[in-house]
Amino acid sequence: MHLFVIMYLFIGFIAWGAEAGKAIWVIHTMDKFVNLELVDSKTLFNYAPLQDKAGMLMCLTFSYNLNEWAEALLYEDAVIYFWQMPKTPGLTQTAFRTPAIQALLNKETPRSHFSKYTKTMTTASQTAPVKIHTISKFGNSFSLDMYISLILKILHKPIRVWTGKGANIQPSFCKPPLLIENVVGPFNIGDKEINFPKDTARWSVVDDTLNLFCLSTVGREKNKVEIPSGVVCIEQSTVHSLFKTFAADNITQTCKQ
Repeated sequence: MHLFVIMYLFIGFIAWGAEAGKAIWVIHTMDKFVNLELVDSKTLFNYAPLQDKAGMLMCLTFSYNLNEWAEALLYEDAVIYFWQMPKTPGLTQTAFRTPAIQALLNKETPRSHFSKYTKTMTTASQTAPVKIHTISKFGNSFSLDMYISLILKILHKPIRVWTGKGANIQPSFCKPPLLIENVVGPFNIGDKEINFPKDTARWSVVDDTLNLFCLSTVGREKNKVEIPSGVVCIEQSTVHSLFKTFAADNITQTCKQ
């Protein structure tokens, strides 16, 4: 099964087959699907717009019969650019026909709540499985940004969000113990300086032992509050440690403790 998805800042696809017994979920923030069939991986991003700005790609694998991802995408009002049902009858076709996936393909409107949170998905690794959290909101049912209205209330942990700075950015939210601190940048990756206007990724780290790193469809821009949006978070200590280093105090609008 192949499913290509376009959201506000995300582009990605989900694919699975009976042979592997697993699904792959690729999410990226660049404005073009990368050609994953290229033999030479060094040419993968040889496309001018991809070289002008920084971006991010997240690749997750999990059991193909999990469908929480479809519920998350439904709440984020994702546009399905292309889909193809498994051709061989069997378990993969059965998984494809689940209500969650069919609701997504049929563009149904969430009927019960205006937000969705799940942390039941786990990657397929047998040696170091990673927990996946998804948090999504539908429509303009919230007057505050997604981080204040949902993520902070669900996780109950301090968060640092890559926001840049400017009049259109919500200020840091400082009501201890609930904190959202804006990472304004710039920061360096190797010898490259990453500035917010030149970066397509919107990420955050939970400042706690939970080791959560999140990639989101929107940042904290004031004009994005009413847009359906969501985050995909992973519990992975190495990734969390790396981005926590990027979110250093000296480039963050910290809250006074």
